[in-house]
Amino acid sequence: MLKKIMKIVVLFIFLILITGISLNAYITMKITPKDLICHKGKLLMKIDPDQAIYTKAKDVVCEVLDGNLVINNE
Repeated sequence: MLKKIMKIVVLFIFLILITGISLNAYITMKITPKDLICHKGKLLMKIDPDQAIYTKAKDVVCEVLDGNLVINNE
């Protein structure tokens, strides 16, 4: 009886550990802004995720430095 309870407890602990590690990896994953583009100093935002239609953001200037997108107010 005790052996059966220990198996259940150990399986439950492993399940919690695996879930925690997976959540931690997912939360700390670096997400890139795929819907933003810097073109000639103007920030363009994607309107529709399925199509390549962009609109210009008002009063915003952007530039790409060392692979990072830097956004500033005008």
